[in-house]
Amino acid sequence: MKKKKRLLLLTVALALVLSACSLLGGKYKRIVLVPADSDEAGSAERRISLWADVEDQSSERYDDTLPIYQITPYAVTEQELIDFAASFGVREPVQHDGDNMSIKIEKGTGASKELVTAFWVTDNLIQYRNTALTDCGEMQQSDEELEAEAKKVFESLPIIKGDYEFAGQKFVTSVSDSEGSYTVRKGYAFYPVLNGVRVIGDNYCTLYFDANGLCEIALRLYSYEQTGKMDLLSLDDAVKRIKKADAFTTDLKGQADSLCIEQTKLFFVNQYVDGCEILQPVYQLEGTATNDDDRAGFSAKIVAIPEKYTHD
Repeated sequence: MKKKKRLLLLTVALALVLSACSLLGGKYKRIVLVPADSDEAGSAERRISLWADVEDQSSERYDDTLPIYQITPYAVTEQELIDFAASFGVREPVQHDGDNMSIKIEKGTGASKELVTAFWVTDNLIQYRNTALTDCGEMQQSDEELEAEAKKVFESLPIIKGDYEFAGQKFVTSVSDSEGSYTVRKGYAFYPVLNGVRVIGDNYCTLYFDANGLCEIALRLYSYEQTGKMDLLSLDDAVKRIKKADAFTTDLKGQADSLCIEQTKLFFVNQYVDGCEILQPVYQLEGTATNDDDRAGFSAKIVAIPEKYTHD
């Protein structure tokens, strides 16, 4: 009799838990493309007229489902750090500081000792930095030269596994003086590709260049395990949500009276650092926004994982 009561209590408790989960939403924390306290929050509602016409001229099509990928931070080994440094011709012993590892080249002694080159690992982030020169002046390299060099360096990195895509220039740093403004630093990004879909967010490899060439690499690594499949928000439904897009950018002056969608893309977003345990799909809709006075390009992002899988 006592066993039956225990079984009944467990059944009731499980039912209550499942009921609570259904009220709260799905099991996965939902990604956030624009924080609620950001100046960009609600930008779609502000930048698009309530009565704006939306025309979809895009030709891309997508499957009804996508894999569910569980995210795990990649554990960089000591040997991988050694191989990473060796690819730059550096062969020095690894130093340990708790869970962190580093390989350093220094010059000078005592108080005049100066760090020249460093490789280090913090959690799943592996970095390289050349600190020999901190003020290199104006960059003279062309974007074409920098892109070619970025691809060459990336292909030489031994720690890279799986497929990656070159995403182009993502960062530019400029300074101003009495003679005007000039560029001192540019960053080029590579992102992994899973199931034909680019992964953006916390998983990246970014190479930075200054007037002397490569000066820094930041590479954050994750592993992914397919644990099932999810339904995908249809592109038609995403288009219907464009006036309340999760992120929206345009240089249009004033509100848009019409939107013409010319191209769409699908991405996976990794927000593991914010507590999101799976990759989540996002549509990016691109095209032209117009009103009576202006015309400009726009980009709208809509989270494409149905709400039934997620909670806030």
